[in-house]
Amino acid sequence: MIFVCILGFADDALGGIHYSLKLFFLIFAVIILFLSYDQYLYNYSGIVFFDNILQNQIISILISLLVIVGFTNALNIADGANGIVSGIASFIFLVFYLETETNFFLNVFNFLLNFCLYNLIKGKVFLGDSGSYLFGFMISSISILAYNNKIVSAGLLATLLSYPSIEIFLTCCRRLLLSENP
Repeated sequence: MIFVCILGFADDALGGIHYSLKLFFLIFAVIILFLSYDQYLYNYSGIVFFDNILQNQIISILISLLVIVGFTNALNIADGANGIVSGIASFIFLVFYLETETNFFLNVFNFLLNFCLYNLIKGKVFLGDSGSYLFGFMISSISILAYNNKIVSAGLLATLLSYPSIEIFLTCCRRLLLSENP
């Protein structure tokens, strides 16, 4: 998480890092996560056919990498609108708290809710790349971990993560249709 936050901070401080370099470092951070803790690999779907496919560790790594990198970038793209990322993230951390009763999630929820309320009133503060990368990385990796440990269902995660995921998908499609870099 620290590496991802530093990447976002460097992007903010330097006024922008080339997207391919950010993607490379984000993928690197996710691979370090996987090497350190294989429990963050998506490896269970509940459907025998897909579970057999997920037994292949390369496929499991690719799917998990796509989820974490994709959602992290989705939150980063959504950060431009006042309150969107902090509102979404606060709600997700509230659900994590209600499902696990872990105080860490409650503390993050309280921080994000206060940040969101302040931001909605003043409208001058954003999480920035460091904040959106950090929370996107945390949410997506915790989601895989919670799903693998049967704490949350796939349907709940799909509901929680759908808005930013659909937003980035549609943004990429629009950019491709306009012959722009997705």
